[in-house]
Amino acid sequence: MPSPTLAQVREQAVTVLQRVRDARVIGIRADTWSGPDVLAVDSLPFRIAFCESPLHVREELLALADDAGLIVLTPASEEALGSDVMVRLAKRQIFDIDTWRIALDLFKARVVDPRVQRARWLADALVESAPPGGYAAVPAGILDADTVWEALLRHRIGLPDGRPDVVAVLRWAETAAQVSRYTDLPTEFRHAVRARVRETAGVVGETMLDALERTPAVDLVSLGLACRVLFHPEAGGQLRDAAIRFEQYHGHHPLPAEVGVQWAEAAERVVAERESADGWPAVRARAEKADRLLTDLGAGLSLHLGRWSPGGFEQRLGKVAAAIGAALRQTSSAQAVEVAAASVLEHRLARINPVRQRRVEMARRLVNWLQTPVVLTASLVDAVQAYNRHGAFVDLARLALLGGEQPMELGNAYRDLLTRVRERREHENEVFGRLVASGAAQPPEGVGSPVPVERVVSDAVAPLARALPVFMLVMDGLSRAVYQDLLQSLADTGWRCWEPSAEAAEARRWAAFAALPSITEISRTSLFSCRLDSCDASTESREFATHPALQSVSRSRKPPVLFHKGTLLGASGRGLSEDVRSALLDGDQRVVAAVVNVVDDLLFKGDQIQPRWDLDAAPVVKELLEAARAAGRAVVLTSDHGHLLDDDTAFQGREAGERWREDTGEVGEGEVRVEGRRVLAQGRTSLIVPWSERTRYSGKRNGYHGGVTPQEMVLPLAVLTWAGNELDGFREVANVYPAWWFDAAAPPVVATAGPIRTTAPVKSAKPAPPMFDLLEAVKPAEAPSWLDRLFMSPVLVEQKALSEGRGIPSDDEVRRLLLCVSERGGRMTRVALAQRMGVPPFRLAGLVAATRRLLNVDGLQVLDVDEGSDTVILNRLLLEQQFGGDGQ
Repeated sequence: MPSPTLAQVREQAVTVLQRVRDARVIGIRADTWSGPDVLAVDSLPFRIAFCESPLHVREELLALADDAGLIVLTPASEEALGSDVMVRLAKRQIFDIDTWRIALDLFKARVVDPRVQRARWLADALVESAPPGGYAAVPAGILDADTVWEALLRHRIGLPDGRPDVVAVLRWAETAAQVSRYTDLPTEFRHAVRARVRETAGVVGETMLDALERTPAVDLVSLGLACRVLFHPEAGGQLRDAAIRFEQYHGHHPLPAEVGVQWAEAAERVVAERESADGWPAVRARAEKADRLLTDLGAGLSLHLGRWSPGGFEQRLGKVAAAIGAALRQTSSAQAVEVAAASVLEHRLARINPVRQRRVEMARRLVNWLQTPVVLTASLVDAVQAYNRHGAFVDLARLALLGGEQPMELGNAYRDLLTRVRERREHENEVFGRLVASGAAQPPEGVGSPVPVERVVSDAVAPLARALPVFMLVMDGLSRAVYQDLLQSLADTGWRCWEPSAEAAEARRWAAFAALPSITEISRTSLFSCRLDSCDASTESREFATHPALQSVSRSRKPPVLFHKGTLLGASGRGLSEDVRSALLDGDQRVVAAVVNVVDDLLFKGDQIQPRWDLDAAPVVKELLEAARAAGRAVVLTSDHGHLLDDDTAFQGREAGERWREDTGEVGEGEVRVEGRRVLAQGRTSLIVPWSERTRYSGKRNGYHGGVTPQEMVLPLAVLTWAGNELDGFREVANVYPAWWFDAAAPPVVATAGPIRTTAPVKSAKPAPPMFDLLEAVKPAEAPSWLDRLFMSPVLVEQKALSEGRGIPSDDEVRRLLLCVSERGGRMTRVALAQRMGVPPFRLAGLVAATRRLLNVDGLQVLDVDEGSDTVILNRLLLEQQFGGDGQ
């Protein structure tokens, strides 16, 4: 036989020793030998001697030491060696190396799959690649083809799967050492590996190996990311030449589009895994390499087609800018902005650029809002409710767009959009300001009217404290816009929001109303003293502690207690002070209040900072709420006044407050005169205050308050309880967003009106349309056929059986959830989904998780959640493939 390999000699010797444990001389047939002279078998030293003649064999036997073994490699026949030699050999024979026999022994197998037995080189490869101790024993003693390939690919070239798919090949190719193990294989072996990979990973797997053979150091993942652009359906024939030039990387043969798409999807999955494990820096270089490659191929202007392309992300932002500009010029609809924004939001880089992502979202919402009709409010209560239902959300979106942005064209688009939005908001501000002035700054009585700030304690805190302990949290300067942001964070963490059930109209929202001027010295004092007044913090604490309504629900030795900024934190400035924590956790302390200045403090800074107002942005609020939750307290969340941020304001050069001045009898542009008992200013009962956002009477700051805009006057007012608690006399309310927050409106019919120059109440020609109705929950009416097929699927029945006892959602809940997401193109934010389904956000989280467990069979992400964009994603194609149907 030809020269055996060292591995074959070793495994043959192991096989013999398994049969003859004390064998010292082993004979193996061989024509030549070029291996070492010594071999350790089961830790025993054996000398290897190649003997061409019987005489040479006898000489080696005579030289054999007592403490060593001998492996004789010889071409001589047993007859030529003679009986005196054969009697010294194990089993008295010269063994022929049968690699398949050795391979079977390595697997503890009896028979081998006929499909592979014909390939002698496979047996040789198995023996050569065997790990110490052999392979894992095969069941039933049968060595099948899949096991053979599992062993070969894993132990010879490092592929961990005998049936590798495209993703497995990409993961394997990330290590240069593994790739070299493949490219160094003998030609026959390498061709067989290619055939196996084509069998399990398709043409794209074989194409990847082609690329590795041409350039072992090539980055298959970057090539895959480039394929997303080159073979994107929207590219059409525009990138045909670039795709032809791409052939240089994989062997100069045409690559079918479907193969390129498969390569792209696998590359994106690998990149997503790495980014999830190690962050964006771990994959940035590959994404940038793909961009450079595409640019070199002549596809640089099409980077926006790539989901991971850094350059493509910038191009998509540029398309948003163009769409906003066209919408403002009325040369296209808001739907074009929706499409461009969706393209940005689905890009993977949006997840690591949350600020830019949020700005795009807010920009498209403002464009949607501009498309809605202008409605003139006839009364102050209607104006307050309009602000609660729409204006506050407009202002929340505006806050996100303040400041610069890149690329420059997007920054310019945001600036133009803010200008257009402010023009409309200024009209609303003027209507609101004149309504306040005409009503002597007094909120009207009746359904939906705001609670005057001086009555919040008596109307909200005291009645609630009769039922359970209360924590009154006053965030100084908290505007309704910031409150909407904060409220969503509260809901996401498990807090439930309540308003009095006595409200006749479900669409009416609870709110408080500041005194004038809307400043801390007036409104906060009035809030805690429960009468219109102006004093210092010590007086506020004393007035609050002696309030009759609060005392009536408090123990005699535990009067209501109020903590201001100086007493909230511990001596180190970190964590709550012991006094605050003890008061909150004391069940006998019926009423506890605290003033938090995180919002108001921000306004005094000279630079513009717009934080995302969630609980993480205000650690002291988070700690206070946690202590209140631990004590089982209800929380009354409110403010003393709102604020507006500086956005191209103009200094008027008058000595006065930030946004109010003495009544000189002269009312200027953007101002209104207010008079009445709720107007307090240095002993006067009348003031000049601006309704315009652009007017200020003080030096430049980050923000201002004191004026008569709804941003400054309409205050948040809500009762919060932890998830499991219920409140009698209250109804739970979700953080209901306006319809335009999620969807572009139909082309509007805009109602125009001239400037208002009178302090008389504004009258509308007809009642306002029902703009404030809650969105109806989706009803499980006529479902599409694909939903019917899902619920008839045996796979779903089996999934329900496996999930029994783990909180299976009802068919109705699953149907409604899937229908909602499908109607939005397979993507929907959790907030929008909760509102559309009519369930609180904290309950939706459990429903989505349970539905994912039900539908995501074998790891397929039929229903997924992108945590970065807080988006629920439905893959209809996977759903129908998994549960039956044609995918149409």
